[in-house]
Amino acid sequence: MAAPRDCDLLRELFETVVRRCMAEGLIEGTAFAVDASLIAADANKQRSAAGSDEVEWQAIARTRRSVREYLDTLDEAAWGAASETVPKFISKSDPAAQWTGAHKGHAFFAYANNYLGPKPNNC
Repeated sequence: MAAPRDCDLLRELFETVVRRCMAEGLIEGTAFAVDASLIAADANKQRSAAGSDEVEWQAIARTRRSVREYLDTLDEAAWGAASETVPKFISKSDPAAQWTGAHKGHAFFAYANNYLGPKPNNC
């Protein structure tokens, strides 16, 4: 069985829910709402590397599933679109997490999520 990200399952589920909401009159599909959130990653700064350090990712990938999956999803297009900015820290256990101080408190590893969805009729 294919993983959800390897097929259109999640997109099809989302579109089915949107169509059903439109059919029930819950949304019109003419206005949208956006939410940007940070989700803290389960990554420890003490086990990270400075962004300028060389890291043997293939050696780490042999023992960490998260790193192996992250490296498997990368391709030239992803690297080409990547920022030229060198991160301050990179998590060796979860390289997809980004070091951020966006909440104006202690910096931490997190994921940035941006959601776009249809706005309910009564809002």
